[in-house]
Amino acid sequence: MTIRHLKIFITVYQKESITKAAEALHMTQPTVTRAIQELEEHYARQLFERIHRKLYITEAGKRLYPQALHIAAALDQMEKDMTGWDESGSLRIGAGTTLGCVLLPRVLSEFQKIHPLLTLRSIVTDKTHLQSMLLHNEIDFALIEGAPEEPSLKKVYIGKDRMILLLPKSHPLSIKDEITIQDISEQPIIVSEEGSASRTFMENLFSIHGLRLTPVMESGSMPAILQAVQAGIGIALIPEKIVALFGKKDSLTERNLPYELLVRENHIVWHENKYISKSLREFIELVRECGAKALA
Repeated sequence: MTIRHLKIFITVYQKESITKAAEALHMTQPTVTRAIQELEEHYARQLFERIHRKLYITEAGKRLYPQALHIAAALDQMEKDMTGWDESGSLRIGAGTTLGCVLLPRVLSEFQKIHPLLTLRSIVTDKTHLQSMLLHNEIDFALIEGAPEEPSLKKVYIGKDRMILLLPKSHPLSIKDEITIQDISEQPIIVSEEGSASRTFMENLFSIHGLRLTPVMESGSMPAILQAVQAGIGIALIPEKIVALFGKKDSLTERNLPYELLVRENHIVWHENKYISKSLREFIELVRECGAKALA
């Protein structure tokens, strides 16, 4: 069994087709088929089932895939590290909506100064997508709000943020002495899109209090949510740093609610099988330093 076998297996797994894998790898179909057969013979396990000319992944194949993926990635990373990764490599970073606004730009700017020839690629998306990308080795690190749910992901704490209630200045709750989660649940509420950390946070918060979250509006854009609150469409629980970043309008009121449940711990996350080189360790440390300032 060689790294070549693993890379062929990974491509067949992702393409779910010998033909498509052969095309992607610029190999003949018999060569790809033979490599899979050799891998199956080596482990004495069937990795794919062939039924009516269609390929189906077996449980053994599903178990092998994440390990093969990260072994191949680790070897590729080691090769880059040994041949001048800092001069010719690339770093792929993902971030949730909040951290993508308040932390990611600062991190990328500072790291680029340290490694000016390194190619940085970044994406800002929801937490569910970020975890999936880490599992499939599509990104190297993710800055996520809250903690990862996937047990194979490692995390390092980078700071806290607090959710605050944002509402129109004329709203009845703006003058209420003490606002409860029950009060919030009785109002039209605006939330982030399904799969985002803020949305999951809201759903968990309501669930803890035995309440059901029924939003009047959903959006993946924090500025859009701020505009919707300003227009009187509803109220929203927004990360405090986002409100500070975009600026609170005079027509809006913000309330800090006295609930520890409204405080989130944020993390930098990577797959447990990820090969962490010297430069990647530098990146983790830089995220911690920048997080201590941006999330203070």
